[in-house]
Amino acid sequence: MNVFAIYLEVEIENKPDWFVKFREKYDRDCDLHITLKQPCIIGEGEVEKVKRMFIEFTKENDFVKNLEIEFEKINIEKESDGKYCVMIDSSKDDEVINFQKSVIDKFADFKKYEEPELENYEINFRPHITIGRNLIETQIDQVSEDLKNFQSIEGIVCKLVLLIVDERGKIVLKQEL
Repeated sequence: MNVFAIYLEVEIENKPDWFVKFREKYDRDCDLHITLKQPCIIGEGEVEKVKRMFIEFTKENDFVKNLEIEFEKINIEKESDGKYCVMIDSSKDDEVINFQKSVIDKFADFKKYEEPELENYEINFRPHITIGRNLIETQIDQVSEDLKNFQSIEGIVCKLVLLIVDERGKIVLKQEL
């Protein structure tokens, strides 16, 4: 069993101090990204098919590389496991929204989501970057305090990534454009 996802890697230059400190406190060290195709389970024999489809997709569609994105809103959401996540949302990026729809159309046959709620995230797509994960309710007041000086942040799309991992989380394939 493998899991694949497709995402845009985002670079934020000149990260404000509050952003760096917030992520150090509330997030794991991972690339900043906007998930386009939520994690789906695939069989061993489907790895090459997904890779081939990704390559075809990149030839058929203009990639939004170097697109500037403004993240202007904080969103704190309770997830199905009862924990909270913190996201910075972008509400003005029709280009990313349209690009995500193209990705979803290409990979429409893959619907065995790693978690049930992921399908809803895909259907109700909002461009965002998660900056805090696995928070518990007693942390939310402090999180809100830590975000009181939030100001919008500019990001730039730098890569389109197909990531496939095995059941242990080991990378099977990472294709970047």
